[in-house]
Amino acid sequence: MAEKVCICEDVTRDGFQSADRIIRVEDKLTILEMLADAGVQQIEVGAFSKYESMKKMRNTGELSFMSLFMSYHISLIVILSSLPVM
Repeated sequence: MAEKVCICEDVTRDGFQSADRIIRVEDKLTILEMLADAGVQQIEVGAFSKYESMKKMRNTGELSFMSLFMSYHISLIVILSSLPVM
């Protein structure tokens, strides 16, 4: 059995993407801070995409990732789905 398990929280990506409205940046930051305060070490914070299917992620770039990373020393994961394939 593994000695350590790493759980990656994805409510701020999968959860917000399936919400019935676009979640305000301030609300996303509050939830991210609450997750970090609860001890979550790895969080999927959003997606950078131009695709219509991910339109609720358009404000991902407005999140202050660096302050979260520096304040909580956590891993932040972002989906990059609109980059050209090499």
